[in-house]
Amino acid sequence: MVDTKHREESLVSIIVPLYNHQNYVEKCLGSMAQEGHNNIEVIVLDDGSTDDSYHIVKKWRDNNSNIFKSFVLERQENIGFTKTLNRLLKMSHGDFIVLIASDDYLLPGGIEARLNALKAHPKWLAVFGDCRVVDEHENVLYESGIFDFYKKERTRREALFNEKLIGAELALRWSVPGPVFMMKREAMDVVGYYNESYIVEDYDYYLRLLNRYALGYVDFKVACYRLHSNNTIINKSFNYEGILNLADAALKNSFYAKGLMKYALLLRYYSILNQVRESEVNINRIYNRAEWILLRACRKLLNILQDVRFYLE
Repeated sequence: MVDTKHREESLVSIIVPLYNHQNYVEKCLGSMAQEGHNNIEVIVLDDGSTDDSYHIVKKWRDNNSNIFKSFVLERQENIGFTKTLNRLLKMSHGDFIVLIASDDYLLPGGIEARLNALKAHPKWLAVFGDCRVVDEHENVLYESGIFDFYKKERTRREALFNEKLIGAELALRWSVPGPVFMMKREAMDVVGYYNESYIVEDYDYYLRLLNRYALGYVDFKVACYRLHSNNTIINKSFNYEGILNLADAALKNSFYAKGLMKYALLLRYYSILNQVRESEVNINRIYNRAEWILLRACRKLLNILQDVRFYLE
C-alpha cells in the first residue's frame, strides 16, 4: 500500500539526544507533532538517563504512533552528548536532518522555512534560523536567541545575509543557540561528523561548513531554546572546557579559511586565550601586554573592514 500521507514532502529526520529531561521532553515531542511538516521520522536516543525520561518518551510514542512516518526510540549507557549526536546522525534516513535537544522544542513553520531556504540555495549544505529563549515555565526571556541572548557577542543581522561576511561574523561573534540547525544528508559526506573530543561541538561544525561557503541563515524563529537550572551552559567546569574547545576549533579552522574569516578566527583564538588568562586559569600559553594591545587594535580594524566591505557591496 502506498503511503500517500508522506510521499509528496521531503523526509526530514528529527534527531533527539535525550538525557534527564523528564520535565521537558513531552513538550519537545509535542512540538514535532504540531510543527506542520507531514513527512517526519523521529529518532530519540536516551544516553543513560537516570530519571524517567525514557519511559515518558516510550509512553508518548505508544500513544501517538500514527503521527510520524516512523518513531525510533533506543537507549544506551552514558557516552556523552557529542558521541550520542553522531550515533543519531548515522541512524537517520532523511534527506534533511534537524537536531534538537530534549529540553528544547520546535516552533510551527520552522522546518518548512529551513527546507525552503536550502532548496532556494543549492550550494548550501546546511542552514540555521533564529529562536526564542524560554525558562522552565515557558516564559519568554529573550525574543531572539541570536540577537538578544548573547549580549557580549551580539551578531549583526545584515552580515548573516552576506555570503562574504557570514563566516567572519560567526567566527568572531559566535551567538547561535542549539536548536536552530538543519543539514542536508550530504553534509556528512563533505564535512564529516562532529568532533567527539569537543563538548561544544556546534561551533566547529559551523566553521567547517562556512569554510566551504555551505552554510546560510534564514530570518525565522524555528525553535525555543530553554534555560533551566540543569543546563550544561551554567556549569562552570563545562564552560571552561567549552571555552578551550572554541579556541581549538578557531585555530584549526583558521588553517583552511580565507580572507576576513581567517583573520577573524585568529583573533577569536587569541582573544579566548586572553579571556582565560584574565580569569587567572593556568594555561601553557602566556603572552605579553604588547601582544594584547595589538590584538585589540586588530579586532577594531576587522570591525571597520567588515563595515566598509558590507556597505561598498
